[in-house]
Amino acid sequence: MIRNAQMDALAEAAFEHYLVAHLRRHFAGPLEGCGEASLRALVRRALRRAAAYGVSSRAGLCRYVDLSVALGEGFEDGPEHAWAAEILAGPGTGDARVEELAGEAVRRLADRVLRPEE
Repeated sequence: MIRNAQMDALAEAAFEHYLVAHLRRHFAGPLEGCGEASLRALVRRALRRAAAYGVSSRAGLCRYVDLSVALGEGFEDGPEHAWAAEILAGPGTGDARVEELAGEAVRRLADRVLRPEE
């Protein structure tokens, strides 16, 4: 008989496997040369950070992991992304905050692309 803790561990491992494949698919260029063990470790660290912000849905966790690759691991700690730390510390659920964070990241990227600094 499989216990609940075992089922949880299996589900967690399957989700981690999904995230690694997802990152390989969507961030192939930036992750070129990143080994399997390194990528798994990055995913685990990002999941721990996301959980610390109260992110709990699979979609929210995936979004945070994506942002960790796109903006750099620990992005919210850097002065260039102080806006991210403000959003993550703001009101609402962790999942709502990560959605707001993703929207702001896209907006800022679009601003940079459409209005590059000269």
